[in-house]
Amino acid sequence: MGHVSRRLLAAAVQAAAAQCGPGASSDAVMASTWDLYRRLSRPTAWMGADVTISRGTTVRAFYQFTDAEGEHLMTAMTMDDTADIVISTTDDHGDPTADQLSWVASDGGANLTLTVSDDTQSAHVAPVAEGTGITVTVTDPSAPGAPAFVASFDIGPGPTSQLVGTVTVNAGANAAPPAGP
Repeated sequence: MGHVSRRLLAAAVQAAAAQCGPGASSDAVMASTWDLYRRLSRPTAWMGADVTISRGTTVRAFYQFTDAEGEHLMTAMTMDDTADIVISTTDDHGDPTADQLSWVASDGGANLTLTVSDDTQSAHVAPVAEGTGITVTVTDPSAPGAPAFVASFDIGPGPTSQLVGTVTVNAGANAAPPAGP
């Protein structure tokens, strides 16, 4: 065990003893120590993501990332679309974690509404105004070394919902039709 590892282990023992409190069993302190040491020495290594862009019940696009490191999603959606982002975190052994994730939208809610689930593992994105380059960033505060997942959205107008025109009735039998626009 190297010098840095010994210092991390010593810090984990101190933190575990303080966390468990006076009178805690040595087994509880040791279990807490190793949990803290693992978190310090081997933070969450992977953050995968599934992103679904939908309009009503129709899926318009689906993106899947098994590792968020260096991957930034850039996509477009309309005012009629919504996005669902599901994050999966795993530790350095590939085992799932239940870490509480942090979600931030760069626009502060001006262009999109970000509704995070109670377990913080997913969020629903709904546009409220058109805009470009709005990012949603997901991080794992319990693993500061883990890469963030970043999705960038360009939000455009929805599809044409109505056509407006005028009808002109020409009373003359041989008159030419009116000039177009």
